[in-house]
Amino acid sequence: MKRIILVLALLLWPIPVNAGETTLTKIGEAVSCFPNGAFRAGPGVRFSIIGKMKVGTTLAVFEIFERNWIKVRYDGQLGWVHRTMVMHSGNVPLNRCGIKTNCPDPVPSGA
Repeated sequence: MKRIILVLALLLWPIPVNAGETTLTKIGEAVSCFPNGAFRAGPGVRFSIIGKMKVGTTLAVFEIFERNWIKVRYDGQLGWVHRTMVMHSGNVPLNRCGIKTNCPDPVPSGA
C-alpha cells in the first residue's frame, strides 16, 4: 500500500514548465550590421547556419565566448554570431580597435 501511495505521489508531483532549461541573463544588446549575417547553432564556423540576420535588428546578448562569438536571441531563437557581424548597444564591448568589420567601432576611445 505504501508503494502505491508513493508511486501516485510521484506521478502527481508538479513538474516545472521549463525543466531542463538554464536561466539566461541578458548582459546587453547588440545591433546586426552585416547584410545576411550568419546566425549559427554554436560558437564557430563549424556549426550550421540556422538563419540570416537582417541589418539593424536589435539582439539581446546573453554570453560572449572567447571574445569572438556572441550568444544572442534573434527572431525568438537562441544562436551565435561572430562579433564582426554586430555592434554593441549599451555596455557590451564586442568590437575592438583594429579589427576589420562592417560595423563602426563601438568601443569608446580610451577603453
